[in-house]
Amino acid sequence: MVHQRKTYSIMKTEIQTIKCPECGTIQQAEVTFAPLIGWGNYIHDCIKCGYTIMESEWEQVKTEDIIK
Repeated sequence: MVHQRKTYSIMKTEIQTIKCPECGTIQQAEVTFAPLIGWGNYIHDCIKCGYTIMESEWEQVKTEDIIK
């Protein structure tokens, strides 16, 4: 009997609104989640200044805060 290994390639993505810590630009960034690993990939290049925003610098902005 041959056992087949199940592989799961289900990746979930989410769009978050974040603020660049370098220039302050508010922008949308895509976060990719790997359910089997249990965490997301928080890395994004700023659309204005090109700064690479890492997870430790990730500042999510709520829609209500943008309007104020």
